Amino acid sequence: MKKRMLKQCAILLVFCLLCGSMSMVAGAIGITNFFLLGDVNNDGAVTADDARLTLRYVVYLEDDEDIIRLCGEDYEYQFAMDVNRDGRLDSADARLILRMAVGLENNKTPYSYNKAAVDAICKEYKAYGVQAAVIRDGKVIDAYSYGVADKQTNRTVKDATKFRASSLSKLVTFATCMALVDRGMLDLDADIGNYFGFTVRNPSYPNDKITLRMLMTHSSTITGGNSFNASLESGSTYSIRTLLNDAGNYNRYNRPGEISEYSNFGAALVGSICELVTGQCFEDLAQKYIIDPLGLDAGYVSASLVNKDYAKLYSGGSEMWGDYYFNNIRFSSVLGQTVHITQGNLLINATDYAKVLCMLLRGGLAEDGTRVLSQAAVNEMMCDQYVNGYEVVGFATYIIPSLYDGMTHYTHTGSSYGFHGAYAMDKDYKNGVVVFTSGCARSLDESTYIYNVCQAIIYELMPAFE
Repeated sequence: MKKRMLKQCAILLVFCLLCGSMSMVAGAIGITNFFLLGDVNNDGAVTADDARLTLRYVVYLEDDEDIIRLCGEDYEYQFAMDVNRDGRLDSADARLILRMAVGLENNKTPYSYNKAAVDAICKEYKAYGVQAAVIRDGKVIDAYSYGVADKQTNRTVKDATKFRASSLSKLVTFATCMALVDRGMLDLDADIGNYFGFTVRNPSYPNDKITLRMLMTHSSTITGGNSFNASLESGSTYSIRTLLNDAGNYNRYNRPGEISEYSNFGAALVGSICELVTGQCFEDLAQKYIIDPLGLDAGYVSASLVNKDYAKLYSGGSEMWGDYYFNNIRFSSVLGQTVHITQGNLLINATDYAKVLCMLLRGGLAEDGTRVLSQAAVNEMMCDQYVNGYEVVGFATYIIPSLYDGMTHYTHTGSSYGFHGAYAMDKDYKNGVVVFTSGCARSLDESTYIYNVCQAIIYELMPAFE
């Protein structure tokens, strides 16, 4: 009796909520890849149909014939329902999907933040310089700056001041790669040896190919050992072939594609492959396909920038990255030999970096409507390419459910030479925050793996969701 009443109440609720707004989809729809989160019926759009199906599942009508007809008997579709990625299906997921479908996410209160509170965070962590940008509804709406860009001269950090973005650079590197995928120049699942012109194999798995997809999810097993690290530290010229033929640069205990192990070498190879297939320097490719279409003043080398106001980087009170390094980094003169820049040397301010995130949140469009990446490319960058325990990995995006209850956030961090930075963005409401710091405490939060100073500022600046 109780079960019957529950079903009747659910049917009434669904009818009242969505009456007259939906039509049944005839025939079975196969389950492929739910790149668009919330697209329960896998028809390429988030509509009231998806909210209805999710709500029916939540109230124990998951065996109803229309769900099976729309989604098939493969229960992979359930994953698309868990919009907030909290590991369960409940009314919060149905609510989020319905808001996405009918545009209620635009009903926002005016944004503001407590500058004094953010200043206090910067002082608490003894930050030298801090820069942040705030995204709301897919647009940059605010910026924050604090402290000094050069402690010797007391030159202050401004909104336009450039930081060396460390591993946050990988987002622009991988976006540039995806622009070439869009144009049919690269294949995410092709053997990278095809691009280099020689066989690339983990010595322990000689029959397993290594792909671009693996490089961008850090699952290639190319990790970077003694010779790669020596090439970074000494500036010596090591050929890509020499490095890739060195068994010490591989994790030999895991099969390619099996486990995600963060790799700067693997990420750097993405830039080299882009050069090989185009015959152009990666810096020029990034400018052409990502930086210029978004109207950014950014680049991987100083020569590309208009405004050369840099924030020096500090660690333990000592300058670690200053004018000499900003102005003397050069790409290799030999195309396809770039291993020292594309994984970490993007020079950019937080506002311009936030514009890259906005492009992803808008499905590949710049603010003026220019198509920068295809929706398919954005889907690849932000979908679950690799899942293992707490790790859900896209291309330069990690997915975490724990910043705010009921929301899924995409994030990445960067840290080197004193720089600590992070971004967090959510697809549901198209909000986000970017934080750059030039030197301060670097401890990580255990639940989100975001640097504590960055996370504290993100919490303070992130636009509220309703």
